[in-house]
Amino acid sequence: MKFRTEIPVPHFPFAISYDDRVLFLGSCFSEHISNFFIERKFEAMANPFGIQFNPLSIAFSLDLMTEKQQLSERFFQFFDEKWISFAHHGKFSNPDKNL
Repeated sequence: MKFRTEIPVPHFPFAISYDDRVLFLGSCFSEHISNFFIERKFEAMANPFGIQFNPLSIAFSLDLMTEKQQLSERFFQFFDEKWISFAHHGKFSNPDKNL
């Protein structure tokens, strides 16, 4: 008798190697996975715009990174004595707009 569900793992036509650079985008889970890779000496980065939870925010950040869009002044707002960006996580808020 088997006391577990066996799930077949498909073989993919690619593999990640130490020669690759890896970008993780999304929730805090992506931050934990990137740390796992970094601890194992992979060249990895997570969430350059901060944690994002929805596909539209992730797609917009990809467009910004690939220069398909530019971040304009309309994405910045002064609120609660800090500048915030609607394209970034709250950890990027700052009293100085130029930082």
